[in-house]
Amino acid sequence: MSKDYENELQGQKRKADVELINARCRQHARLDQVSQRAGGGGQLTYIEGNSLIDNMNEVFGSTGWNTRIISQDGALSPNGKWEYMCMIEVSVPAYGATKQDVGYGSGEREKASKEAVTDALKRACRQFGNYFGNSLYDKEHLAALDRERKQKNTK
Repeated sequence: MSKDYENELQGQKRKADVELINARCRQHARLDQVSQRAGGGGQLTYIEGNSLIDNMNEVFGSTGWNTRIISQDGALSPNGKWEYMCMIEVSVPAYGATKQDVGYGSGEREKASKEAVTDALKRACRQFGNYFGNSLYDKEHLAALDRERKQKNTK
């Protein structure tokens, strides 16, 4: 097999891999991947950190993506709670993709610190697409999840 032919096959495989990954990233988060809690004057739907990590591992492989904490600062607020801000970078080196965002945490010191990291991770990963939580900003998708949740609860 010639080197040119091998390179062409590798290029075709990489293009097919990218297309599969992009298709997966466009899929909406499923009901079993999201949770709800009171917040913002109503119900807040969110993807849990462990589900997000599972999704990242599923799409990119457990060794195919990286995180790096860029900064994390905490302070004790006047009300006695710790407040943390974290900036994180998430990268998928094989595809040259890097996303950054910030997160916030409040409460006991360790909890607030971890919450800030998880919040930053979720915010950065959602930039990779719907499957990583971005679909939770789509009102039509949220309405579909609510209908599905109600159907499931009436069974």
